[in-house]
Amino acid sequence: MKKVHLTVYCQGGLGNQLFQFIIGYILAKKNNINLRINIESFNSYHHQFELDRFPEVYKLKIPKIKNNNFFSKIYLYLSRKFHKILKISGIYKLINYFFFIEIKEFEKSPFIFNGDLLKKKIVKNVSIIGFFQSEKYFIHYKKIVLKLFRFPKIKDKLVKYYLNLIKNKNSVAIHIRRQDYFNDPKVRHFHGILGENYYKKSINYIKKKLKNPIFFIFSDDIELVKKTLTFFNNKKYIFTNTKSSINDLYLMSNCKHFIIANSTFSWWGAWLSKNKHKIVIAPKKWLRAKISTLDIIPESWIKI
Repeated sequence: MKKVHLTVYCQGGLGNQLFQFIIGYILAKKNNINLRINIESFNSYHHQFELDRFPEVYKLKIPKIKNNNFFSKIYLYLSRKFHKILKISGIYKLINYFFFIEIKEFEKSPFIFNGDLLKKKIVKNVSIIGFFQSEKYFIHYKKIVLKLFRFPKIKDKLVKYYLNLIKNKNSVAIHIRRQDYFNDPKVRHFHGILGENYYKKSINYIKKKLKNPIFFIFSDDIELVKKTLTFFNNKKYIFTNTKSSINDLYLMSNCKHFIIANSTFSWWGAWLSKNKHKIVIAPKKWLRAKISTLDIIPESWIKI
């Protein structure tokens, strides 16, 4: 008899992938079932699958699959767009039966913790689709999460240079998300862009709390930041530019304190930090869209 499996759909950038993977990993472990990762979305997406860059995740040798069935692709597209209607109408069960597609489990909201999901007894093959962006899903497994997301050994000289500065200073990571937030009108309308006001307020808060803070700027578009947020263009701020998401996240996580963007990338940079006395500042308004983000910011973090 084949062992039951759980398939987690990975999509988005590295921050999103970390959230999606860990909920799948925890559910698979709790139910003693196999875990698979669906990487279909990366065929037509500007992001890459990056979880295997973490050595402990890579060692697990989790099978990667794609939707090689035409009906599966149509099903996934429709379920992403209209899953509430399909769920209410009961059409899911009919489609699953007709096309022999395994059960799909969708999140109720990307930013609101659903404790019932962790209580589920999984006895049949299931796929989970969503973002699951709350530490409440894995806070009781913190040691496991930190072990799984250990970074690879750093060989790059530039990264070592930045790391030395970060470890020997009262370092504060500042993350500024641009690129798709700035260039894609739909993404910009949904997420919104954090401007000068947020960063200046956050920096002032840090300066009142810390002695001699040194600010390290992380961004997916350093040159745009220099042009649009000109107050960063002085010697008080150090721009890091490794051109690698995994290296940026590694350096960020080694900083002592954080001013994060409305981005899961810097969310994880702050969360993975082992500094017990860290100050983390996050935007009070996580999204421009009118969607509840109740559980995305941990209670100990400061909202500005």
